[in-house]
Amino acid sequence: MVELLTAACVLVALVAVALAAVYRYLTATFDYFEKRGIVGPKPQPLFGNYYKLWNKVFGEEDVKNVHQYGKVFGTFDGRTPNLVVADADLAKAILDKERDHFRNRRSASVKNPLVQKSLSILAGEVKGSPDVVVALSREKLRKLTPRILKSLEFLTQNLKKSLEASEPSIDITYAVRNFLAHSLALTLLDKDSQAEEPKVDQNAFSGTLEQVLKVDNPTYPVASFPFVLPAFYSQDCFVLRNSAARYLIPLIHSSVKEKISAEKSSDEKKVPDLVDILLETVSEQKQTTKDEGKEVEGASAVNEEALVAQSLAVLLNTAQATKSTIALSVATLASKPEIQDKLHSELNKQLQTSNEISFEAVQNAQYLDMFLNEVLRMYPSEYRIEHECLENTEFENLKIEKGTIVSIPLYALHRLEDYYPEPHTFNPDRFSPAIAEKRHPYTYLPFGLAGSNTANVSVQYGMLVTKLTVATLIKNFKFVPAEETQIPPPLEEGITGVMKPKPVKISVELRK
Repeated sequence: MVELLTAACVLVALVAVALAAVYRYLTATFDYFEKRGIVGPKPQPLFGNYYKLWNKVFGEEDVKNVHQYGKVFGTFDGRTPNLVVADADLAKAILDKERDHFRNRRSASVKNPLVQKSLSILAGEVKGSPDVVVALSREKLRKLTPRILKSLEFLTQNLKKSLEASEPSIDITYAVRNFLAHSLALTLLDKDSQAEEPKVDQNAFSGTLEQVLKVDNPTYPVASFPFVLPAFYSQDCFVLRNSAARYLIPLIHSSVKEKISAEKSSDEKKVPDLVDILLETVSEQKQTTKDEGKEVEGASAVNEEALVAQSLAVLLNTAQATKSTIALSVATLASKPEIQDKLHSELNKQLQTSNEISFEAVQNAQYLDMFLNEVLRMYPSEYRIEHECLENTEFENLKIEKGTIVSIPLYALHRLEDYYPEPHTFNPDRFSPAIAEKRHPYTYLPFGLAGSNTANVSVQYGMLVTKLTVATLIKNFKFVPAEETQIPPPLEEGITGVMKPKPVKISVELRK
């Protein structure tokens, strides 16, 4: 009996020592910011400041913390220090002046090499290679318009069918998701998923794009593990699910191969898709590099992998950011009739010579630009952008050590009274040319990984789709609140970096 008690005591003691060692390991870094005089919310063992974040709106937590602790404060992803910076001057230093000292954390946190490269392209980290298209010219961007407008016919027809069925309200998020699935198939892959004889398995393609377009917001503790235990979990599932990657990446590869073969063997004239335009631009870039007397690796060959990664970057940005921006734009229009009327009036002026929506009409619509800029101020593409410090870096009053994660909380930054008076009021006039040019450029970073960089293929395409969609909808329909409409539109809780509204239900009227 004595031996059993002794053994039990020893076991209990060993368990206690083991638990103490684990606790010590999990909390050993929690004095990191305190030692440096930086305040912040109290972290919890294992989760750090991700504790209970799975049932909150990520961006609202940042807003609360900025108000409580200031523009610079310390948090923890598990046991990893994460310095949150909502100061425009520091953001400029991190993203511009000292950008070589930092790397994008998101692209470094996924294991699929092609997804990793696509995120690096989206973040503007792949430069100087003639195989990567940094930006499209205005003329090349214009060439995409016919395909996008064809997909918009699909959206307007579906909305009109809902009206004919006398539906009291329409889930605009669902309608936009279906439209973007069709648009991506047609514009990116040259595959009309609604054709009588589609070149792609319609059910498989639509189902897979549905997975990509329906961004997950997990609301359970385990969902935080890729962020708090990055050594053991990857963030791939938050960017592109494995099942979707297994289907989409070979499909994009196949499409790119077809285009490369067609370019070599045919001069057939047709409305180009995005891959055609990327191929054309890469060829021009290589020729320019060669004309400048510089050596071009693989000058006569096309880097298929780079084109697939770039196409995937466009798909991911459209599926996530563009979808939310369009849905939130329509929700805002329903709640702001005076703004909706002003946009409709501007559009009518643009369409005086032609009654058709065109590239020129939306590019020259100044108030449409102001409206969308304000939508993106209130609802940026992502809640945060995160970078990892690669070497000790010192700013005027702040030292950031190698290995520290630095986050810029876009949602909170855009809602700071210092930068935007009455930040919770929707006011497109903030982005009139006279006011916008006086504002610090790093107080407005709407495009997530791409920051404020509009010279980025994924952003260019996403904004063109958004402008054409909003203009087409305003031309054909009037949006008003339904009984179920919530103003402002609520956002999904859960572990995600991507802005996602809850289903937006509104009433739609046909314009005469």
